[in-house]
Amino acid sequence: TSVYVASYVSHAVAGFDRELPRPDLSLSAKPKQKPKYLKLHMSCGYLSCSAELKGKAIVPGKSRGKASTALFKRYFNLKAKTVAIDASETKALKLPFIKQRKWGKRIARIQRRDKVAAKRSKVIVKVKASNSSGKTTKAKQKIWLKR
Repeated sequence: TSVYVASYVSHAVAGFDRELPRPDLSLSAKPKQKPKYLKLHMSCGYLSCSAELKGKAIVPGKSRGKASTALFKRYFNLKAKTVAIDASETKALKLPFIKQRKWGKRIARIQRRDKVAAKRSKVIVKVKASNSSGKTTKAKQKIWLKR
């Protein structure tokens, strides 16, 4: 952002450049949530910004048809969102899956059948926020899934 100041007496013009700082992105969520109702709170500090959200659930389970006892991970993507946040405002966002009803039930079924999946299932949300001057900030939030 630039500001120009003109002198009335001497006809001089001075220019001042001031760059806006990066958005102060802060994310918060309950540490354990059900896959049906995922909620995230976010704010950008004292500057307004626009944020892009994306994420995925990682659900471990037993590998089918294999002799090894290695865990087989299933991935369920969240719907990508773009959100505008005003200065010093905190927004509460719902995070649905791409196929919300189907995948929510599937995650719950996997957790019921497998104790390891019930204990280690998680959602990782990645947020990239940018302000009007184009400066960006990235942040991650981990949410454990409960049955």
